[in-house]
Amino acid sequence: MGNIGEKNTLSIIVPVYNVERFLKRGIDSLIHFETNDFEIILVDDGSEDNSGLICDEYANDYKNIHAIHQKNRGVSSARNIGLKNAKGKYIAFFDPDDYISETFYSRMLQEMQLKNLDIIFSGYVLENNEGEAIPVNEEKIKHISDCKEPKCLFVEADLSSMSMGVVWRSLFRKDIILKNHIFFDEELTLNEDQIFLLEYIKHCTYIEFLEGNNYHYCLNTGSATGKLYKENLLQERLKYVQKMEKVLEDSSKMIDKKNEMIINRIKYKTAKEIVSNELKYNRGEKNFEELKKYIGTYFLTKNAIKQSISDHSGLKTKIILLLAKFNCYNALYFLYGIKAGVEEE
Repeated sequence: MGNIGEKNTLSIIVPVYNVERFLKRGIDSLIHFETNDFEIILVDDGSEDNSGLICDEYANDYKNIHAIHQKNRGVSSARNIGLKNAKGKYIAFFDPDDYISETFYSRMLQEMQLKNLDIIFSGYVLENNEGEAIPVNEEKIKHISDCKEPKCLFVEADLSSMSMGVVWRSLFRKDIILKNHIFFDEELTLNEDQIFLLEYIKHCTYIEFLEGNNYHYCLNTGSATGKLYKENLLQERLKYVQKMEKVLEDSSKMIDKKNEMIINRIKYKTAKEIVSNELKYNRGEKNFEELKKYIGTYFLTKNAIKQSISDHSGLKTKIILLLAKFNCYNALYFLYGIKAGVEEE
């Protein structure tokens, strides 16, 4: 049995909810981590399957594994509970339906300690339901330590469909988290990782990317996060964009042109996501009317459309540009399957 040592090096926080199919595989991969100087905190967030019992089994068998049970309050709450109980100098967040190789944390810990880093990002491998590995190209992210504005690279990478805005691929320093009162926003059920990371990275000086594919991020479409249609996506995205604006504003004390550009890109991408979610999976008239009411006002603003036009080229973009030139915004929205006006500048 392992037991966290006097140095209290690492706390691995695992939010658990209805993942009995994958949980043992995930925990077993953590147990084979190369050093005993770590603890695993399993936070059962009101699971309705046998996940809670599995957590208790491991906690009984291993002194450095702790099981905490709470009523279902969401992944942010579970991670926050883990943070409040963590004893380690460094913090890791692990998703229970994934798994790691035994060198994943040891390599990152070595880099963190040798270079006195504030945060480190690791490469990863993406696996589909058949266990097939999908290559992930992260050439741009490799230069994050050279970036004068890591928050910009950080957000722009997410907008390019790269998994930057997640916490499972990083190690954090607990003193930075506690000193600056950085916790997960429990009002959000989507993109809470990104808000946490942006808040954290504001206080970082030394950042590094470590190549490798020792973290296996698994696409489990049968899990809650794999559900095709996302209810209340519009309301969730409204909260998310508002919080992103605040985080970016707080990080630079003002909304500069770079922040505005990032926000407009987020709004444009978010609008496409919301409309696609409704039109592909739920064509209810009530939801459609709500889209018409909010999309133009909050997401597909003139500035957001202009930003998209400047970012892309091609025939479709030329058509959008022509429509925008003549203020044909209703036609623009029709391209997305909705008819709505935009806010006046």
